[in-house]
Amino acid sequence: MATNRATGIVRFEDADDYSLALKEYRKKLKITILDENKEVWYKVLEEVNEDKWDLGYQIGTKPLGRTPYRMPNYKIGRMINALFPVDCKTRE
Repeated sequence: MATNRATGIVRFEDADDYSLALKEYRKKLKITILDENKEVWYKVLEEVNEDKWDLGYQIGTKPLGRTPYRMPNYKIGRMINALFPVDCKTRE
């Protein structure tokens, strides 16, 4: 492996050197991403403790990629009839 001092470009003479360097760079990138995710998560937790209606609440109430359950009309009708019976006396 040779590095050009003026440009900083790394040139690999051997494929093994390249694969080892690539593996090392991927590992560093993965560790950096995990560390950043931890920092952001702790920041969100602090915000929830300070102001529960801010970003943490928005993240917690955001849809998770699933469509909500749609209740069939006959079940809605049965619930309404059970809660508000038609035969009850109303004021006139």
